[in-house]
Amino acid sequence: YLNEITLRLLPIEDSMPAVYKQYALTISQLQQSLSIDELKLVLRHYEQVLFAELGFAVDLEQDSEQALIDVNQCYYFVPDQGWVKCTTPNEPGQDNKATAVDFTLSNSNKAPKDPASSSRYGPRNPSTFMQQSPIMGKTIVAMQSGINEETINSWTRIHRQLIDHLFDYQPLQSRILWQQFYRYQS
Repeated sequence: YLNEITLRLLPIEDSMPAVYKQYALTISQLQQSLSIDELKLVLRHYEQVLFAELGFAVDLEQDSEQALIDVNQCYYFVPDQGWVKCTTPNEPGQDNKATAVDFTLSNSNKAPKDPASSSRYGPRNPSTFMQQSPIMGKTIVAMQSGINEETINSWTRIHRQLIDHLFDYQPLQSRILWQQFYRYQS
């Protein structure tokens, strides 16, 4: 996975010392015995350095309209725009935060309820970013503290969206291998 995203995303013959320094650190960390959460942390740190060097760092302070992130607002992450406010229709007396999902709880083993299945969510735009669950502003603000155990799931979702966007939504071969590995393990 690490090699695939590095080789496919870095420009040819372009010196990126920060990326290669983080790459070396990541490789040494991967040689240790890691739990799944520790593995996620190591990979997200590498991806964060890679995205920053490529100019795709995630702005966690402003939305796509240059307004500060509102902790009570829900947002969608759009790779080429940033944080887009939820504009889904609601029933009278309800607000958007009722449909947003808070992904800062890393200890939860249950999958979040899909807001698309809720009747109050209304008709959905079929574009790629609208197929995701919205994220509360308080989660985005929590992500400002960096990648840690509390925010790892949110970072994983955002980084996956960035990678998918940068790969033009073509599947990663390493993801296919992981899926096959887990399929045959069970």
